[in-house]
Amino acid sequence: MSQEKKITALFLIAVLAYVIVDMVVISLNHYTLV
Repeated sequence: MSQEKKITALFLIAVLAYVIVDMVVISLNHYTLV
C-alpha cells in the first residue's frame, strides 16, 4: 500500500471511531436523562 492510501485508511477509521463514540455518548446521555 502507498503512503497516501495508509493515511486515507487511518483517517476513515478515525472518523468511524469518532462517530461510534459520539453515538454511544449520546445514547448514554439519553438514558441518564430518562
